[in-house]
Amino acid sequence: MLEVTALKKSFLSPEGARVEIVHVPEFRLATGEQVALRGESGSGKTTFLHLIAGILAADAGRVTIDGTEMTALSEAGRDRLRAEKLGYIFQTFNLLQGFTVLENVLLGMSFGPRGADRAHAREMLARVGLGHRLDHFPRQLSTGQQQRVAVARALANRPRLVLADEPTGNLDRRH
Repeated sequence: MLEVTALKKSFLSPEGARVEIVHVPEFRLATGEQVALRGESGSGKTTFLHLIAGILAADAGRVTIDGTEMTALSEAGRDRLRAEKLGYIFQTFNLLQGFTVLENVLLGMSFGPRGADRAHAREMLARVGLGHRLDHFPRQLSTGQQQRVAVARALANRPRLVLADEPTGNLDRRH
């Protein structure tokens, strides 16, 4: 499902020095497998996920998702692959504040292979306990509720691979 080979990413420090943030010689994840990344704040976990998702360009290396090399695609190609194969639960949620909870999920679905499906979006929001908040805007929700909207949006297109950046960081024990 996921193969990472010789992946590297660095950034320039404020002093102008190049600082390597990610160096992954090899990483594989089979269909149905789950893995958790651990590390200190600033250790490169989010950068690694962004590289896998094609949000950031790698300095070197390859990321292959379900047989397609993400790192060889154009930006439009990466967007298509993300829409078809990936669900991403962002650490900062990335909800659109001018859209309702339901619209945020529908918008995410509109880029996927099946298109926006209102009944499925409602079902996903009900599954995360927000079926009664469909017409609320993100600013009207608690941080934990916003995180659950982000989970519903990430899963709505039935992705083959889910990347989750601290997906339970703002949830209570019950959720």
